[in-house]
Amino acid sequence: MVNIELDYFAIECANGHLNECVNDVCKECGTPLEDQRQSVDPYVESRKLLLENVLSGIENRESEYKKLKKDIRKGIRTKNCNENEMEKVSEYISILSNELSFDIFYSINMTQEGIKLVETVEIINEINSFMIKLYDLLCEVTLFEPTKVFRNIHKRLLLTVIAYKESVVELIMATIAMNVDDAMKLKDNSQVKLDNSAQEVKILGSIFGAHNIENLTDLFQNGELNHSAILGMVWQTSNEGTIEERISDVCEQTSYYFRSILSRDKEHYSNDDLLKLSIYKYVGTIAFDDESFFRKVSIAYKTYEKAFEKNNSLVCRFLSRYTEKYKYMFKKLCDLSIAFGFVFGNNPSDHVLMTNGLKWYKDLCEGIYRDSMIFLLLANYIERNKSLDIDELIEWTGFGDICGQFASLTKFKLNYFVEGVDSIIRHSEAHVDYDIDIDNQMVILRNRQKKTKTISTKEYRFDDFFDQMNLLSETVYSSIAAFTVFLINNKYQIDNVDSYFEEDEVTNKLLGVYAVLSLFGILIDQENENDSAMELSGMYIGEVEQFSFESIRAIFAPLVQEKPHLTDVKLELSDHKGEKFGHIKVRTDYIINSFNENGIKKDCWVLMYMLTTKIESIYESDEVENKNDNRFISGILQLIFPILKEIDNEKKRIIRTGKVNTIGFGWIIDQVKYVEMIAGEYLEHSIEPRLIRHVSQIFKNINATINVIIEYNSNPSINLDLEFKKISKEMMNVAHCFEYLSGKISEMELFINYSEEGKKLYKNVTINSPCPCGSGKKYKKCCKKYILTN
Repeated sequence: MVNIELDYFAIECANGHLNECVNDVCKECGTPLEDQRQSVDPYVESRKLLLENVLSGIENRESEYKKLKKDIRKGIRTKNCNENEMEKVSEYISILSNELSFDIFYSINMTQEGIKLVETVEIINEINSFMIKLYDLLCEVTLFEPTKVFRNIHKRLLLTVIAYKESVVELIMATIAMNVDDAMKLKDNSQVKLDNSAQEVKILGSIFGAHNIENLTDLFQNGELNHSAILGMVWQTSNEGTIEERISDVCEQTSYYFRSILSRDKEHYSNDDLLKLSIYKYVGTIAFDDESFFRKVSIAYKTYEKAFEKNNSLVCRFLSRYTEKYKYMFKKLCDLSIAFGFVFGNNPSDHVLMTNGLKWYKDLCEGIYRDSMIFLLLANYIERNKSLDIDELIEWTGFGDICGQFASLTKFKLNYFVEGVDSIIRHSEAHVDYDIDIDNQMVILRNRQKKTKTISTKEYRFDDFFDQMNLLSETVYSSIAAFTVFLINNKYQIDNVDSYFEEDEVTNKLLGVYAVLSLFGILIDQENENDSAMELSGMYIGEVEQFSFESIRAIFAPLVQEKPHLTDVKLELSDHKGEKFGHIKVRTDYIINSFNENGIKKDCWVLMYMLTTKIESIYESDEVENKNDNRFISGILQLIFPILKEIDNEKKRIIRTGKVNTIGFGWIIDQVKYVEMIAGEYLEHSIEPRLIRHVSQIFKNINATINVIIEYNSNPSINLDLEFKKISKEMMNVAHCFEYLSGKISEMELFINYSEEGKKLYKNVTINSPCPCGSGKKYKKCCKKYILTN
């Protein structure tokens, strides 16, 4: 909440009432104030003087911005394209949400006493710099030329920056308003615009939530993934905070986005309600024009409500028959929405985009459109008092019939719900053929008409077809979004609304995994399962050279949790031409072990299954598995840090009390032994086992030393200083491992100088002896160079 303190020069009427000095008459008693009235308020004038640079800067930059827009229209200035749009738009959003934070406006003292303060002058200087940055951003965003994929996002971003700028300007103008009422009005308007802009920035940020998914393994590792968590993850704003906090953030954004039709009290809506709506918010944000989308949403929602008010028994009878249709549509739209997430997260080539765009367009036309519009048609029948048969409507009303009726129902504005449906499809007698002409950047639609023996053809340029697909998506999504809100708003008036949203738990987990894979651009097309193994095959819809199997290692946990009998899960991928390019194979026992543990022990098993997953790809060399040893060493040593800290705490306790805390050291022994066991377990997977043996020996030595320390209470002759020095030595060995991982020393330097195995191997070697490494060279010509002198 912005907070600016203001004061005004006051004058007193004959009856003792205080008034602002520019008033003509007393506000309380109406007494004329001509003799005392001043033409300007000296306090306001002093604030203007303090803000002189800020105010002149706003005036100049507003003039410059108007000229920029005029020059763009006239072609004097040209807009700029950017190769990496996603990165650029992310940068703009980051500037808006971080560098241009509104914090400086949260507390400013602009009273007569306040403007004399050094702090206030410093804040005004910050505001001046703030305004320069804000106008620079506005000009840069205005000059940004988006491609078709980012066109709607760019429009939303530009409007958000403009609203943000207007909010700041109004707030500054509030400080120099002539009276309190004007100041408060400007300040309140500014706060509303600021709050809306903040929500818009969050919504814009959520567009790239899909891009953060690779770092969100905590959503998968417990195997507790469900559609709500999936949606919360996909549509989230950032990768900060707990899962619950992220989902709450999504719900807040969704509530804001659909505020015009979420007409019940805030308490009416659960997180699950809002998460169901979040997919429409997400796709609407990135692909639809707000004005057009919400016009359709409003028309559909009002039509549903009118029908329910007029004949709720008929509506409820229809709804009892419509459940499975809705579930089918919701599932298809979830898949399609996640595909949108992939597109806007990866910005694939035109060929990839159009190949998949055709599939999405066909899906929308050949089933989803019909099923999504049936209820809208029924609601209109009720509004027009037209007789109907529910079974006839659900089972036999066709795609073309719905389009034909809607096109003629302009009085009820249902003609808007034909937008995006190409006429060649609307009047087709059979399935339409779709072709892509990559060379000429064209999409061709063909329809064979049996009666006339003719073929109708429609050609689209890629950009135009993309717009057509978005328009049809907008039409379908608006109808289903309005229907979903209708169900949620009336969940206490309609029986069994929950049946529309309930999902089988096991199926849901599988769909959850497939949904996450879709977010990475992977579409599962085949599933084979026997008693102990599952093999999945799918297609990657992006540029296969840029795909990394490493990015999906964590997401099989929910599937394994529901199918614990599996020993292996393998996913093989092909490109869009059907050519296989690699696979990933997950060992499930490590995943299952992670479900049964907590804390460090759980982290150990997570590390194991993440780093023992087998990957083969023509685009990912053996580097993946070669790096795993170093990743394991780094991961396991980081897990030991809290244990080393606990050892230090127990050492301090001994100094303080003179006693060994056997319970505390008992816990430490348990943890160290477990980590040592995990290191031993990893050995069979290691490319370079001697380094893993070295790390394992560190844990073994720590464990042995603590076993001695723990006997101190019964054997005071134990030299605790000596034992703790041994632990300090192992801590140094941990530090040397990190020196190796950071590149300060080589693998051989670590092995020869610090590992017990290496020291023993090279202990008695002479300069002219054969090198113990087995190279066949003399020691002086080989490994002697790795001996460290200090």
